[in-house]
Amino acid sequence: MLIGLAIDVSASMTAAIRHTSDQSMNRLEAVREALKKLALRGRDLAMAKDGQPVSLVKVFALGFGFGNPLSVILGRSGPQVRDLLRMPGSAPSLLTLTEIADGWDRYEQHLLDLGVEMLGATPMAEAIDVAEDRFDRELAAADYYEAPVLFLLSDGLPNRGTERQVLQRVAALRERGMLVASCYVTDHDSTQPRHLFGRAPADWPPGARLLFECASEIPEPSAFGDYLYETGWTMDPEARFFAQINRSDILSEFLNTVIGPVEQKKNRDESSVHRPAEVFISYAHEDTDFRERLEKHLSILKNTNVISTWHDRQILAGQEWGHQIDSHVESADVILLLVSEHFLASSYCYEIEMKRALERHEQGSALVIPVILTPVDWKGAPFDKLQMLPTSARPVTKWPSKAEGLTDVAKGIRRALQARDAR
Repeated sequence: MLIGLAIDVSASMTAAIRHTSDQSMNRLEAVREALKKLALRGRDLAMAKDGQPVSLVKVFALGFGFGNPLSVILGRSGPQVRDLLRMPGSAPSLLTLTEIADGWDRYEQHLLDLGVEMLGATPMAEAIDVAEDRFDRELAAADYYEAPVLFLLSDGLPNRGTERQVLQRVAALRERGMLVASCYVTDHDSTQPRHLFGRAPADWPPGARLLFECASEIPEPSAFGDYLYETGWTMDPEARFFAQINRSDILSEFLNTVIGPVEQKKNRDESSVHRPAEVFISYAHEDTDFRERLEKHLSILKNTNVISTWHDRQILAGQEWGHQIDSHVESADVILLLVSEHFLASSYCYEIEMKRALERHEQGSALVIPVILTPVDWKGAPFDKLQMLPTSARPVTKWPSKAEGLTDVAKGIRRALQARDAR
């Protein structure tokens, strides 16, 4: 995976940001700490079972905002956009996270030495141009198997009059299939912490709105979204890959999302030798849309080889449908009952599939999970003693959006599988 970091090092980045201990650090210090944590996590991720490191992520880091008056007086002038990890006399840097972690003391001192040349203007458009050129060169030199990511981090607006140029350049990157994640670093709450928005509210400051417009929409489903959900973030429908950050720990969490796909792939590779849990989905055909959307929300579990799913739409032409259904009800490790008025009215779902599923649950040979899709009176049903999903048996249609309800279901299924495996 190829990641480019474009980090604002202009004068305003010396303002404070809260630290996890409620002490303050300036924004550049918070960025250095977040980069260190990313490198350490990446190094752990890149360690193979035999203890040898493997190359999973390569990173280049650009700083934009060099050229303050003092640096000119000291004779240390240079371009406004620079390779932050390039040591004097060396070639442009493209490093693995393991290399950054192993050499962190040296790289941190190098960043500190560059400090006297930082704190200039904010040439964001030029930084995106340089980043695009780097992406082109690196992608031409090697194969990468995930979409490249540009992580744009700034605390405000670019040089005056260049906002349209910034948006045009970022749009061109996104059209080429690159993912743009943007982070608005500030010392106050302009937005909800740990929440990703689908639209920018009108009362946001101009810098926040600009960086929001730069950000890509988070693919659904994706490893990025899965990581954020697991760490307690919430998302609007069609959420952008944009966050406002005013604490160093939240900055680290957000920056860590960029290697989510690599972590997912490694987990999938390591678990490929294990048989995935077979999940049988019992549903009424009127609820096909719910079943299809739920399967999308289960994609992370399927892609990482944790589960496989089966339902009656997978019966092939010429196969005896009754035999196929019975066979999979018997072989399933987990049986989902998608409960709605249609399910309760279906004699086949209610009297045949559910009856055998509950027998297997009582025997301990399968786990049955009722999923409440719509408001129905399920009191007294044979499954009413089982733990249901979504949380508190709140029907999917009663959540702020179906996506949030189904996400809660997917997370509940993950927890149930983890608890089953721990026994």
